[in-house]
This record gives sequence, C-alpha cells and structure tokens, in this order.
Amino acid sequence: MSGKKGKLEGTAEEDFETFVRHQLSSISDDLKEMKGIQVQIQRDIESLKSQTKKNESSISQLKEALDVKLEVLTGELYETNTRIDRIENDITK
Repeated sequence: MSGKKGKLEGTAEEDFETFVRHQLSSISDDLKEMKGIQVQIQRDIESLKSQTKKNESSISQLKEALDVKLEVLTGELYETNTRIDRIENDITK
C-alpha cells in the first residue's frame, strides 16, 4: 500500500511539474508576443514622428506661400483702391 501511495505522490509531483512548465511556457510565449507588439508600437511611433515632421514642413511651406500671396493681394487691393479714389476725385472735380 505504501508503494501505491508513493507512486501517487510521484504522479502528483510530476503533474504539478508539468503544470508549472506549461504555465511558464505560456508566460514565456505571452512575453514574446508582448515584446513583438512593443517593437511594432515603437516602429509606429517613429513612423508617426517622421510623418509629423514632413507635415510640419509642408505646413510651413504652405504658410510661407500663403503669406506671400496675401502680401501680393494686399498690394493689388491698395492699388485698386488708389485708382478708385483717383477716379472718384476726377468725377467730383
């Protein structure tokens, strides 16, 4: 009878060791997956940073072009208003 008890205890220990190994393997797999996700997130962040820099550069160039166009249009508006004032002055004389 003691032989059976020892055999049962040995089996329980083996089952526990198998369970622990399985859990450790599962945790190890989860950690590998999480590391892969972390690496992908880091790549995505770097890609977004690069795209943000490109967007900022494009926005800056667009702002400069709009500022120049606004300056030109303001000058043209001033010239047009000056001509209108001259015409009005000529008409009222």
